[in-house]
Amino acid sequence: MPLDDVQNRAASGALFRLLDRFLAERESSGGASAIKAAHQAWMERQSWYQPATVKDVP
Repeated sequence: MPLDDVQNRAASGALFRLLDRFLAERESSGGASAIKAAHQAWMERQSWYQPATVKDVP
C-alpha cells in the first residue's frame, strides 16, 4: 500500500536524518572502521547469521 503525503514526508525526513548521521559518523576519525565493526557485531547477534567457512582468496 502506498504512503500518503504525511507518511511520505515523515519517511523522507527519517531517511535523510539517518543519512546525515551515517555521513557524520563515517567522516569522524575511524568512522568507517567503527561502522564496519558495529555492522559485524549486529550480524553476529542475528539468529540466521552463519559466518562464511570459505577462506578468503587474495
